[in-house]
Amino acid sequence: MSVVGVVASAPGGVEQLREHLIKPLITRGHQPAITLTPTAAEWLAPAESSFLT
Repeated sequence: MSVVGVVASAPGGVEQLREHLIKPLITRGHQPAITLTPTAAEWLAPAESSFLT
């Protein structure tokens, strides 16, 4: 297993991280490490935010 670091710093795609990047990484056996800036975190629903923290 490898760790894949993801840094999201702005809107425009952040809301798609879970479906299009995080889930596929986990499915392939990787461990994602996600960092969101405060601005990027505002674009996610509260439930999605807690999934990523």
